[in-house]
Amino acid sequence: MGMKKIKFLIVFLFIVTNTAFAQKNIIKTNPIGDIFGVYNIGYERQITDSNSIVLSLYNFDFTKFNGNIISGEYRFYTNEEKPSLKGFFVSPSIYYFNVKEESNEVNEVYNEFGVFFNLGHQWTLFKNVTFDWFFGLGFVSTDELNNSNLGGILSFNIGYQW
Repeated sequence: MGMKKIKFLIVFLFIVTNTAFAQKNIIKTNPIGDIFGVYNIGYERQITDSNSIVLSLYNFDFTKFNGNIISGEYRFYTNEEKPSLKGFFVSPSIYYFNVKEESNEVNEVYNEFGVFFNLGHQWTLFKNVTFDWFFGLGFVSTDELNNSNLGGILSFNIGYQW
């Protein structure tokens, strides 16, 4: 999915949720990932006083590997202040990776699936700026290679809440 399509999708989600729903919404990105060639955009939507869903799209381009990732996450916030999208959270998440490996010896495409359990914290700064971090452990399975590996993730995000 090209960046123009991703930007269109985010603008569309912003307009629809801003006009049709009263729940909190956050659009977020990881600016640190940009330094390493991993670009992402995420959308978090409050669904109850202490729960939210997160959808994230990633694009990465390294020397030998490039591809896209889509992830979904269900966050359980433990903050006593309701309604809230801040404080400590736990979340299961799923990932789908489409990875292309290109070099002189190899030209392959892999489809990978991951399931993770995450722990993190989200803050609201000023009135509408959010900052969150989380880490997770889980399994990644590659169909083409018929194997599973233990994996880890670490993320820092800055967002805008409305």
